[in-house]
Amino acid sequence: MRNHLPDKQLCKDCYSRLIGCRGHGVKRALKSEDCWICQGLSQEIGKFVDLAIEAVERYQFETFGVGTKVDDEILERDERVRHDLGVDGRDIKTWINRRVGRELEKRSGKRFVFSDYDINIIVDTRFDHVTLQVAPVYVYGRYI
Repeated sequence: MRNHLPDKQLCKDCYSRLIGCRGHGVKRALKSEDCWICQGLSQEIGKFVDLAIEAVERYQFETFGVGTKVDDEILERDERVRHDLGVDGRDIKTWINRRVGRELEKRSGKRFVFSDYDINIIVDTRFDHVTLQVAPVYVYGRYI
């Protein structure tokens, strides 16, 4: 499988994500901005985390989830390469969700979860924009 990479040039992150090995055998890897799949998107994780931190700073929460909106052309190229290689490696959206989530977890001290979160952070990678889906708070009370 590793010897059957398409003639497309890939960055280390995309190669590792597709093949499932972090850094091993990555001889053909390029700088991220030259990558045929992500065209530099993999190097923008820090920027997306910064945007997310700024968006959630006025909220009190314990858990969060992450979703992304990625350019359709990047998604199509990613799917094409995964199909050509015959691999079930993580798709680029899932990979970005996890990378942003794990980094945000480290920096914020909040817990990154995949369901039942207090806030869902939607990162639009096309426009460098973050929207939040905040879980409603149910307050129960009665007069005595």
